[in-house]
Amino acid sequence: MLGRGGLEVCRDCGKVGRNVEIPGGILHLLATMSIFSRAALLSGLLGLFLLSACKKKAEEPKGPPGKDRVAKFAATLVVSAPFGDSTAGLAEVKARDRIDLRTEAAGRIREIGFREGAQVRAGQVIVRLEDAEARASRDRAAAKLRLSVATLKRVREQVNAQSASLQQLETSLADSAVCQADLALAEASLAKMEVRAPFGGTVGMREVSMGQWVPNGQLLTALVGSGDVRLEWALPEGLAFRLAPGQTLSWRDPGSARGGRAQVEALAPELDEATRTRRLLAACKSGCQGLVPGATVEVTLPAEPGPVLSIPSQALSGGPKGTGVFLAREGKALFVPVVAGRRNAERVELVSGLQAGDTVLLPGAQPPKTGAPVEIARLLTEGARPKSGGAPDSLGGSKP
Repeated sequence: MLGRGGLEVCRDCGKVGRNVEIPGGILHLLATMSIFSRAALLSGLLGLFLLSACKKKAEEPKGPPGKDRVAKFAATLVVSAPFGDSTAGLAEVKARDRIDLRTEAAGRIREIGFREGAQVRAGQVIVRLEDAEARASRDRAAAKLRLSVATLKRVREQVNAQSASLQQLETSLADSAVCQADLALAEASLAKMEVRAPFGGTVGMREVSMGQWVPNGQLLTALVGSGDVRLEWALPEGLAFRLAPGQTLSWRDPGSARGGRAQVEALAPELDEATRTRRLLAACKSGCQGLVPGATVEVTLPAEPGPVLSIPSQALSGGPKGTGVFLAREGKALFVPVVAGRRNAERVELVSGLQAGDTVLLPGAQPPKTGAPVEIARLLTEGARPKSGGAPDSLGGSKP
């Protein structure tokens, strides 16, 4: 039989603790039982007492909480200095004229008048459909018109001889006008049996075959004009109203060393509500040989005189309020929306949102939350770059 005050190991928490005192009534009951029954009962009672003690200990209130973790970040200052040349974005090369050639009537293809990828002249027949029925309708309308003209001539002579009434003359005039309209309609239907190139250029791949029956609106091929090419792209909000028609831009092909000049032709009158960008078209003026419509080129804006506010590119972050930066204010992170302007390889111009001398955090892969405590681990000067390819010293603020 166990003595009082012994040690016991808790099966749930694994800790050694002092055994509780067993009441005398239970000890008297154990004396009347067999040795096996006493062992089983005693083991169950001890387990219940130890489990109760563990639960009470778990429910004890915890000690005072520790201090909040403070994330460390590299930071930089908003500077005011000349910006130099900047990248305006990637522009798409577009042909000045480009259309899809389609049929205007249903029918069977009788003739295909082009070769894929070949040059065609303005007015050249691209596809001709079977037009026997349309020609017959045209000839019938022409015959009716000739008859109405002859009838009208006779009625005029009769009216002059006072052998026909004015009502008969008016009827003949109306019949002649109807016949003229019918002939014009028949000729228009006949013209729809063939598709011609509206301007000179290069045709694309053939989408139909000889003898194929095609419905109205069937795609035949594409036609790209042989004139000048243009550059089209979307300007960000910060640059949307800083360009005007007539300005000269530079462009460069990212896949090669060639480049040239382009002149702004037109800008959209408003910003796109979804992307906050403004569409721009510029005519390619030099180095345009070999540019294929659909390719992309990098557009560079010339430098502007005077200092501007700028920050490193890695300081920009995206948030629910749009593009912005994190500032360090009174030891806490504050997200401030900004309007970005020109960009170059390392820096971004700030159109609005900050002032010179503001301390901007470089958040890296794990930006802080607004209001979270932060600490500046290192203040970078203009032109300095953080370690590890642009990540701040704190590696996203994971240090305590």
